[in-house]
This record gives sequence, C-alpha cells and structure tokens, in this order.
Amino acid sequence: MPLLPTPSCLNLTRSRHSCPPVRCCAAADASLLKWLREAGLPAQKVKLSSTVQEGRGLVAGQAIRRGEALLHVPERLLITPEAALRHSSVAALLNHAALPAWSVLAALLAELKIGQTGPESTWGPYISALPLQNGCVLEWSAAEVAMLQGTSLQKAAADITSAADVSWEELQPVLTDGCAQGLIPRGLLDRQLFTWSFSTLLSRLVKLAGSGGVDVCVPWADMLNHSPHVSAFFEYDQSTKSVILRPDKSYRKGEQVYISYGQKTSGQLLLSYGFMPAPGSNPHDACLLELSLAEDDPCYQAKAACLRQHGAEPAREFPLRLDALPQALLLFAAFRDARPSGAAEVMVLAKQLFETGTFPVLHGCSLELAAMDAVLHACRAALARFSSTDKSDRDTLQQLQDQSLGHSSDAHKWRRISILQLRIQERRVLNRTVSVLIGQRRQLSQSRQVASQ
Repeated sequence: MPLLPTPSCLNLTRSRHSCPPVRCCAAADASLLKWLREAGLPAQKVKLSSTVQEGRGLVAGQAIRRGEALLHVPERLLITPEAALRHSSVAALLNHAALPAWSVLAALLAELKIGQTGPESTWGPYISALPLQNGCVLEWSAAEVAMLQGTSLQKAAADITSAADVSWEELQPVLTDGCAQGLIPRGLLDRQLFTWSFSTLLSRLVKLAGSGGVDVCVPWADMLNHSPHVSAFFEYDQSTKSVILRPDKSYRKGEQVYISYGQKTSGQLLLSYGFMPAPGSNPHDACLLELSLAEDDPCYQAKAACLRQHGAEPAREFPLRLDALPQALLLFAAFRDARPSGAAEVMVLAKQLFETGTFPVLHGCSLELAAMDAVLHACRAALARFSSTDKSDRDTLQQLQDQSLGHSSDAHKWRRISILQLRIQERRVLNRTVSVLIGQRRQLSQSRQVASQ
C-alpha cells in the first residue's frame, strides 16, 4: 500500500538500480523540467531519460569528456537546512527546538509533499517528481526485516529504524505546537508522511564536498544513478555557487551518466536506496564483521584512547571478502585481546601493532595466534546467528527465481530474492574466512614448533 494517497498519475519510479522496473509519470517529469527552466537552471550537457534500465536517469546530451564540469545546479535550488528554516511554516519552532539538520529537512519535505509551504518555496514540481516509495528499509515489511537475522545488515537496519524513530519523537513538540498555533493542518503531518520524508532523505541526501560538509538535497542532479564502477561525486563549486559533477570517465552522446553513492556494499545500498547491483558485479561487496573492546577490560580506557590516536574507534566493522582477509582486522583483534600490565604497555603495544604492523609476544602469549583465534570465534558466532541453513536459503531462492516476475507488484518478491542472495553470500564469505584462518593458524603453529626445536 502506498504511504500516501495515490494520485491519478502515480510516480513510482525506482530511479536507483536493479529492482523491478516500474512506470514513471511523464506529466511529473515534464512539470519538473518546466520548473527547472523557469527557476534558472543553466543549459545542461545531460538530459532526463525514462528509458534507462533503472527506470529514470540522466544521459549525455552530447559527448562528455572525463573531468569536465557537468550539471551546474545553482545554490538557490538546493534544499538545505538553512533553506528549510526559511521556508518551513514552523520555522520559528524548528529554530527554537534546535533540531538536527535531518529532522529540519524531513519537516520541510513533509510540508512540501502536502503543499503546505506556499508557492514561494519553489520546490513543488521537484517533490511531485519524486517516487512515493524508495524501497529503503524503512518501507520494508516486518517479515522482510526479519530475513536479515544473522546478517551483518541486521544491526545497520536497526540503526536506521532507530534514527527515524528518534527523529519522529523529537519533532513531536514542534508538530503539536504548530497545530495549536494554526501553522500546520492538524493530522496531515503524520508518521506515514514522515516515513516518506525519512526514506527520501535516506536515498537522496548528500554531503557536498567543498561546502564544509553541508547536507543537502540536489534537485535534478539527484536523478543520477549509482554505479559501483565510478568514483565521481557531487562537488560544490565556489566560483559558480553551484553543485557540479566531474565524471571520472568519458561518455558518448545518449550514454547514461553515473555517479558514486560511495564505496558501499550491496547490502548497504539495499538498506538505504532500495536497490543492489547484480550479484558479483560490486567490487565493494563484503560481509562486515564487527569487533569491539570489552568494556570490562581493565585497560579499556587506555586502549580506547590509543585506538582514537590511531584513527580508530573502540568498536569497528571490518570488510571480509572472498579474496582477502583484512590485516587491520587481525591487528585490532590482537590489540583487543591482549592483556598488557598497564597504560604504558598499552601505548607500546599500540605502536607495535598499528605503526609497524608486527605481532609481538606479550607475557608469553603469541598475539598473532590469539588474533586468529579471536577472528575465528567471531566468524563462527556470526554463522551461528543465521536463522536458517544455507540449503534452505538456496532452495527458497531457487523457488522464487523459478516463479515468473512481473512488474511493480513483484517488488516484495524481488526484495526477498535480494536478501536471500546476501545471506548466501555472507555465509560463503564467513566460511571462506574460517577456512583461510584455520590454514594460516596451522602453518604459523608448525613454523613456531620448528623454530623452537
């Protein structure tokens, strides 16, 4: 069921990636382009297309060279926290509440969606062109979220949901006072509407390079789709006061232009954007394994301080891949499980591990062997958290893939397929890591035995 009342020209375009193709609304796109022209968007070298695989995207209107500036979206078109505090009907209340940028932007998007802020806010056609659903985890069913059990995505999904809950709760006093003062209509700015706002921000908000890290929505430019094989990203150009893109490859006329949403795993893309690249096509894919300092460690404070000095936190996620075991993971595990005699020894240990990359023997204990044992334990514990077997997941995946897939009505089926693919891949990576570690541990033990003879 849509999160909002469905208009006659429903725009359900999934402008992000390989999910079931659905129809877009030509009238909304035409209105968007008309608004952009009237708002003073300069002539662009890219144009909107609804024939790309993702449903909608920007294609080269002419040959484009690598590194040349594209897009040029003027600052006045950006939806920023500052702009939100100017145009929101409850701007004074938002200012007084001193809310985070995320909540301020969510409030403005919700108001724009119901046409609350008036014509001077200018973004109405842009809001109308946005999809009603983005496919991010905030829109998933409870059964779909439950399928994440055991995966490294389970915690990330819970964190996203928790952040949305916190934002909704901190907005309550503003919404209550806004209704009481007659600034906003009672009952329309509800949780369903804010779920749409949160989902839209999750899939479209960017932190602009060159702007001091401002979080913004960039109309027009955010029609660009992601590719894991490009590294181009939005920049703020001080000379033109606009958002630009410098592509890291050349494009032929008519070819789709891509941007990077970051070096994200397929699971991270699925949670935030509602799509994921085809299996095996994302070079950033990994199973994220979390390790953290034990809070009952007598040297916890000293260890935490040393980690921060070396650019790390007491809890870290490490990317496990089929073809590589992160050395940083073993170094962290060695540091975590070491039992130094005090803060001074902690500092010496941190220097040895994180600056020279060597594993010392501490009080008769081989920290390299201890690190391997710690990671083996963590991987086996991660495997034990899965709620089903690898065979049952593969059987269910095969059944779903054998069924005929239609169009937008199959979004839930496609999501289940994606989650099952992720589950199977994470198990494969974890089992491979266990196998590699067992082999490395055996070799290290044997070499130490030979050396001691």
